[in-house]
Amino acid sequence: MCASFSFPSSVAPLYTDECISRRQKLNRIIRQILNYRIKNQKPLPNQLQNLEPIINKTENVIVPYSHLLNKLYSPFDLVSLSGIVNGKTFMLMGLNPNGSSIDAEVGKTALGLGLLGMNIPYGQIPDTVERVKEKGPWILKPEGERETKILSTDMCYIGAGRTDNEKFGLYIASSISEIGWAQWDLARHIFRVNNLREKYKSRIAPEAIDFLMRLAEHLWISPEVFASNDKLYPLDSIFLIERKNFNDKTTVKIDPVADEWRELKKVLLKNPLYNEAKFWKINYAVHRKVVDDIINKIDYCPQIFNVFISAKKGPIPIYEATKELKHYLR
Repeated sequence: MCASFSFPSSVAPLYTDECISRRQKLNRIIRQILNYRIKNQKPLPNQLQNLEPIINKTENVIVPYSHLLNKLYSPFDLVSLSGIVNGKTFMLMGLNPNGSSIDAEVGKTALGLGLLGMNIPYGQIPDTVERVKEKGPWILKPEGERETKILSTDMCYIGAGRTDNEKFGLYIASSISEIGWAQWDLARHIFRVNNLREKYKSRIAPEAIDFLMRLAEHLWISPEVFASNDKLYPLDSIFLIERKNFNDKTTVKIDPVADEWRELKKVLLKNPLYNEAKFWKINYAVHRKVVDDIINKIDYCPQIFNVFISAKKGPIPIYEATKELKHYLR
């Protein structure tokens, strides 16, 4: 029997009752997606075999393993896509036009999928529950050999840490349930790209939630895409994505920030404080202290880059953008 839903003591003070309520709901969704896949995909890949006994005895699977959080100084969670390219750990964050760290549909998921070389069958995905059940599942995996691994598609935990006797730096950890969480995040991405709001009006309408659940259950992302969720990763680079209308031609421009320490503190403070979703209604005073503690603890700062995409809306130049990103991840 699972223990009751709770958060590790190292992060629990961050969360308001409103925030916890929304996270309980997401946790139930992710557990359902994982249980569906475990029940229906036979034989199970090793990662899912290892996950099955854990989710049977652990209620809260949207956090990292406790032994990882215990190794981090002042950990907290933030909105980001994180992964590994050529041995370098990166984080993608979306910035809206006024500079707050919320996604604002800037292309975080699309860029992450581009780095993976994932071929998403957007045109094959139907728009009803019945057709999803009839056509699925879709097995998604990278095209060809890839040196990229995903740590998190939507949220990870970050804190000050070190290995052996090294200096303190920023380290990140993904959730126990990242395989299932990624399927949920990808379903929401397809919902946006295929403009299914026209059909369902709102993504939080009961009919839309039902559709997203069925779609997430039938998007089986290959476990080989994911890095291990049982270790910490030192953060090398942060990319802040923003759409700006430079000219009529869609272009990508990447610039290093001038003052990395100042930008790091600003980014950590704004993410997630300015996200309007109730999921992120955390204790602001606690969060500010956590960020100050991290900044004072770490000895070095990751590289931070602004990624400007010229198009204000619509498709982004994935090939050009991922090529530029990889140049900074050598």
